Amino acid sequence: AIVIVLLGATTVIAANPTILLERFSDLGSSQGARWTFWSTTLAAALRQPLLGFGIGTHPVAYHPFQPAEIAGQVHHAHNEYVNAAFEGGAVWIALLLAGMVAWFARARRATRTAQGPDRIVGAAALAAVAAVAVHSLVDFDLQITAVGLLFATLIGTAPRGDAPPRRFVAPAVALVGLAVAAVLAFAPLRALALSPYDHALAWKHAREAQRADSPALADRRFEKAADLWPAHPDLQREAGLWFWEGGQRDRAAKCLRRLFSQRPRDVAGVMDEIWDPERDVAEYEVLLPPGPAARAEMAGALVDRGYWRQGMELFDRGPADAAAFDAFAGALRRAGQWGLEADVRDRRLQMKSDAAAYAAAAQAWSRLDAYERALEHATTATRLDPANAAWHAIKGEILRAHGDRMSALEAVVEAVRLAPRELATRILRARLYVDLEMWGPAAEDVAEITRSRPAFPQSPEAAAARKAAEAYVKRHPDDAAAQGLLRALTP
Repeated sequence: AIVIVLLGATTVIAANPTILLERFSDLGSSQGARWTFWSTTLAAALRQPLLGFGIGTHPVAYHPFQPAEIAGQVHHAHNEYVNAAFEGGAVWIALLLAGMVAWFARARRATRTAQGPDRIVGAAALAAVAAVAVHSLVDFDLQITAVGLLFATLIGTAPRGDAPPRRFVAPAVALVGLAVAAVLAFAPLRALALSPYDHALAWKHAREAQRADSPALADRRFEKAADLWPAHPDLQREAGLWFWEGGQRDRAAKCLRRLFSQRPRDVAGVMDEIWDPERDVAEYEVLLPPGPAARAEMAGALVDRGYWRQGMELFDRGPADAAAFDAFAGALRRAGQWGLEADVRDRRLQMKSDAAAYAAAAQAWSRLDAYERALEHATTATRLDPANAAWHAIKGEILRAHGDRMSALEAVVEAVRLAPRELATRILRARLYVDLEMWGPAAEDVAEITRSRPAFPQSPEAAAARKAAEAYVKRHPDDAAAQGLLRALTP
């Protein structure tokens, strides 16, 4: 045993264990979602504890119990035993566990009585089945076809000893099969044709009632459809808008909160449809889920409509994270509220500071002509992430606007060195060369830019540089470098 453990440890080390560590990190990051799968599936199983919801029905029957913040189709509870309890209830989980215990006891007894090398096959099968049984606590091993087939092979491979055949097993199975067939044959077809968890059918009936101008019936069917799958964003959006138009604010809020918890970016589109300047902002705030993302989007939607003060108040009333600050600051920038944007960018740095956030704050303060503060933020960004050319380019633009062209050129030269194919950075360097009357390097940059963008000589940037070169050539007609730049800039 010691030798096997040492060999296994050596093999893991030789096979680069960093891959396993990355996998464990991924599992850790998804632990919260898996715990939600287990807890909600188990809570649903307790609603029908004896026979469950039907073998194989979890992907559909779980829809009404799926939390709205979990996106997409959930096919399994990520735990075979919880899944079995949900689908088959106490009867199915008891059969599963009893069968496993009986198989383990029988295979172990037969393996122990085997002679010499004959024990190896049984021991290997026992170990492999035990591994699958344990790992099934946190995943859906048997739902994977290859694993399920291998598992069945291992069950059949293990020695069974000399136990006499059970002659009653085949007749019993046949009788059970006949009984099931009889129930299916004589049961009402309606009970077999429609699933009580068919959200698509309920959704279809709601639309039919809507077209038939039966609002009361459409209300009931939209509510039923929405409750059958709370995590379906398109369904929640349509139902929420229907209830809002009908003046049923509580039902609308229930559906739209589900939508926004999963797709916060849908806030802007929904606000386009339901916005009424005569309504109080508080009426829209009740549509928000507890998280910060949707609140930032709604605050941004208010800013886009010119209600920047109400947007700031709405944003400040709720929770916020770094991403929410970034989204709201972007909305303030689009609305031209640069002072508020700069303030929000600095507040974001107090919560979580990184190079991108410092660079964004630097640009915000630069738009306000607060170059000293902008340069401080840009310098911090280049220190935090010196290999990112964009931060050096931003620093160069700020220095150029501040009037320190030589320092700006140093920053932009570093940006071009890090990202030589970035045309915007090379154009900025060419502009600085022109500002400093360094005509030769400017001509080289213009030639490089024109090779990648043939229409560059016709651009506004080229026109400004051409005007500066023409003015210089008039004063210094013998300067070959300036004349070369002028030829390169001529369309």
